[in-house]
Amino acid sequence: MKVYFQCTAAEYAEAVSAHYDNKSIGYYFFIGVVVCLFAIFIVHGLLTRSLPYSVPFLFVLVFVLVWLLLRFVFRPFYLKRDFRRHPNLAREQVLKMDEAGLRVKTDAFQVENSWSSYTKWRETSNFFLLYLGARQFEIVPKRAFSAPQLDEFRELLRRKVTSH
Repeated sequence: MKVYFQCTAAEYAEAVSAHYDNKSIGYYFFIGVVVCLFAIFIVHGLLTRSLPYSVPFLFVLVFVLVWLLLRFVFRPFYLKRDFRRHPNLAREQVLKMDEAGLRVKTDAFQVENSWSSYTKWRETSNFFLLYLGARQFEIVPKRAFSAPQLDEFRELLRRKVTSH
């Protein structure tokens, strides 16, 4: 099977976010509870005038708020800049896959990986993320496939890549 595609900055940002945001709702609930508890301790310290006991909580609260700001406000700008700094990401790609492996070809490079190179794969609503390690992955947009090709590729991944 052979498909053609070209990633956009928005697709790159969505795929990278899908990779890093693979957290459950419980994770975000826990972060919210921690922030609220620290805010309560700080307000309590201010009201009871035991401010020295509230200072460590204030530092942790500021750290968590900065982390949230970086994650949800500045990350989209960073990912757009990162996409522009890696021009190979925007090249048109020809993806060939068969029983032996997966080959990616552009006008600048060619990569051939056997299926054993991939440690796992993940499917989102718009992409397949094919992992070569914990943080290294290839982005394959679903829009590159026809409906029958999409099912065929998914089945090929199920058979050839051991972890899902």
